[in-house]
Amino acid sequence: MAKKLNSNIPQRFDWSMLADVQGQWCGLMFVLLGLAWQLPVMEAVLFMVMAGILVLIAIYDWRYGLIYDRLVILLFLLGGLPIVCGHIDAVRAGLGALLGSGLLGALRYLTHGGLGLGDVKLAVPLGLWLGWEDIMLCLLLASCLGVGYGGLLFCQGRIQRYTPIPFGPFLAIGALLSFAAGNFIRAHLEKWLW
Repeated sequence: MAKKLNSNIPQRFDWSMLADVQGQWCGLMFVLLGLAWQLPVMEAVLFMVMAGILVLIAIYDWRYGLIYDRLVILLFLLGGLPIVCGHIDAVRAGLGALLGSGLLGALRYLTHGGLGLGDVKLAVPLGLWLGWEDIMLCLLLASCLGVGYGGLLFCQGRIQRYTPIPFGPFLAIGALLSFAAGNFIRAHLEKWLW
């Protein structure tokens, strides 16, 4: 919570803020380009567009504990691209947006605000980009990564029980993995679980 009370944290996103994170952004995008290289051309382009925004969201959430509405809205507005390009149909995209935000909204309600409202908002465009199957995979991957990271820090004594951990970076990782390799991951999960 101390992060959010600091007066030096920008409360609204401004494009001039990019200068502070351009090195991190470029480095992460270069790594993700290696993942995109494995995809068909149209999917690779869509992946890189989504990744460009998600990496910014993840960096700022990690730094400040905030997911900026302007970036979420931009990702939402571009959420029509996968539909127009034939990557996903409108029904699956709409179901993904409803399912993702509904599940995270319910979790926020049940934990009395333990999950940030920015994470719930972010689930809407992620659902549009991923569809209902991959948003479920995204949430599973993000939860596993977040719990694993938090558990590791807790066991090392670096955080206490109620220390907030930004969930946006884990949602971004889950979304990118689900977009790029959703079928592959689901197939292996089914073999492992069943």
